[in-house]
Amino acid sequence: MKLSAGGLAASLALAAVGLASAKEATREACYVTEDEDGQVSVSAFPELDLIHSDDAALPALPAGRILGVDCSRNSLVPALGDYRVIMQYGLPLTIMSNKRVAVLEVLNGQVRYRNLTDRFSAEEMADIKARIDALQPRFRRLADP
Repeated sequence: MKLSAGGLAASLALAAVGLASAKEATREACYVTEDEDGQVSVSAFPELDLIHSDDAALPALPAGRILGVDCSRNSLVPALGDYRVIMQYGLPLTIMSNKRVAVLEVLNGQVRYRNLTDRFSAEEMADIKARIDALQPRFRRLADP
């Protein structure tokens, strides 16, 4: 199944401050965004399961020029295993939930999470900050030689 991909704008970088009890996603459907001869498309990637494991190796990416990985979930809070997309694939992870979009990526060696559509609630901010706090050491441990 292929869908056309639209442009995304605006950002909010979050610092890893504070701890909270993160609300975990319980449903997920993942996709890959790819460039096919200058046309951007989105294809289902049902083999990818990020919310049920935080240490398993990820499946190989489908053939093609993959631009990013996208997952539709019932929560915008990143899962503990989401850092694997950055580490194994070297790609950003876009998370969509209830018509809202955010992206998990690395900038200057730091994991960051940008909100691309709407503001996070105060509760979401606390949960996301706690999760980024937990992801940063995992990323550093794998990124350091």
